[in-house]
Amino acid sequence: MGIKGRRVLIVMFCVAALCRPANSNASSIVQEGYTEISPDELTDILNIEGRTINYGPFMISKGDTVKGTLIIIDGSLDIQSGGVLRGDAWVINGNLVLTGKAKITGRAELVNSLDYKSRDAEIMKGVRYYKSECSLDYKRFEDEGNMVFIEKKDPFSLKTKFFLKPGYPCRVDYNILRAGLTRHNQKHKDPYTSWFACFHIPIWKETGGFFGFDAELKVPIISKEFDFFARTFKKTETNDKWQLSRPENGAIVVLSGDDFADYYEKWGGEVGLLLNDGGTLVIESIISFERDISLEAKSLPSLFRGDNKWKKNPAIDEGNRLAARINLTIDTRDESGWKYNGWKLNLLFEKGIGDGPGEFSYAAFNVNIASYNELPAGLKFDVGCKLFSSFNELPRQLTHSISGYTGIRGLGDDPFTVHRGDRLALLSGELRKEIPESPFLKILFTRADLLLFSDIGILVDSENKKTPLGFLSRPFNKWKKTVGIGISGRSFLPYIGVYLAEDVDRDGFSPRLIIRAQRSF
Repeated sequence: MGIKGRRVLIVMFCVAALCRPANSNASSIVQEGYTEISPDELTDILNIEGRTINYGPFMISKGDTVKGTLIIIDGSLDIQSGGVLRGDAWVINGNLVLTGKAKITGRAELVNSLDYKSRDAEIMKGVRYYKSECSLDYKRFEDEGNMVFIEKKDPFSLKTKFFLKPGYPCRVDYNILRAGLTRHNQKHKDPYTSWFACFHIPIWKETGGFFGFDAELKVPIISKEFDFFARTFKKTETNDKWQLSRPENGAIVVLSGDDFADYYEKWGGEVGLLLNDGGTLVIESIISFERDISLEAKSLPSLFRGDNKWKKNPAIDEGNRLAARINLTIDTRDESGWKYNGWKLNLLFEKGIGDGPGEFSYAAFNVNIASYNELPAGLKFDVGCKLFSSFNELPRQLTHSISGYTGIRGLGDDPFTVHRGDRLALLSGELRKEIPESPFLKILFTRADLLLFSDIGILVDSENKKTPLGFLSRPFNKWKKTVGIGISGRSFLPYIGVYLAEDVDRDGFSPRLIIRAQRSF
């Protein structure tokens, strides 16, 4: 690595070390440190007169007032704008959410819990944070009504996962089954470790399956919010997620046997520094080394063609890639992403370290901004924008597509001629209105919004490398534009969106049905 590369890395690590989270009422309260508390101490403290105990989530609605000490166990305490708690709040193994002008006249005591507080909400006597390896003795609580906390018998978590993955096109590991193991010690003592390993079992046994893994080690340094981490991984990747956004594309793959997505094997490791204030600000400085290998396999069999054929995988650059990146995220939403009058910002800068384009010497940046706003009459307006560009030639697996899962909904394009480029701008807007509960919607959604939306974007290939934003001055008629209507809501996925979108530039009226297993942005 040359002198220039080392300077880039030094600057990145210095920025992460010096950036400390600022106190802001618009986000979760900055945690100044946890106090260890034993299950016996917690039991003694909470056995007081005049308490109100609730197991699971509890809400204080607008205009309502609750008096006395309120204890929430294994659930969230949600105080809406105009709601008041005249007393102290204890939240054990849950979350405290205060929206609008919510108010607590006493103190908030949080045990293994996080808080999310709007700008105008008030906790008059402040917040204290506790850490405890405890859980409620549910049998005594149900049988006798006594609230007794006991030590957790096993703070580790070990899970085996078996799940179906239908309609996921992949020539190499097209599968209906992944068998996996995860283990982590997040509730145990530091350092924090986790690992995940899975085996992809293909339907068409051209290969014997694929084994992948992810492992991570975190060691706290300087403070409880500042960690050193090391990760290692081996996984299959694709830079074409567009197929997942259109159900008809999956059908075309199965019927025709044509799958032109760009799949590759990615393995390597990374080390870095992580700054996380526990709710709002996250900064990562990372040095990574990985090996990208193009995957070849026989294409899928089809109903109309019985012979399998070998096919070269397109559009990735093989080889070793050494890179340094800094990633900053500021998120004032709650953990579900449904809190309004919040916003999210993500900035990513990546520097490939090499001696020439063939060795991935490049600099690229990605900006994502989203804002969630409440309007009169129960309406909500979401707006998001994305900007990606570079200063040099990029590895092809880093280029972007404007159609598909993370692009423009309903864009008219032949599904197997996906255009990729290294200059991308995308703007999306959604006007939302919550849908009242109904037996039909409850089948799929726990809550849902009806929305009107529009997506506008542009994608171009490399132009003048010295003017990475020059493409934004292109005439408006060169930008792709769609409009539509849809339903988006919480579900078991945990989100799902169903959209009917029309390409404004398309001749005639031919809307396209889009399904996304995520919120829009």
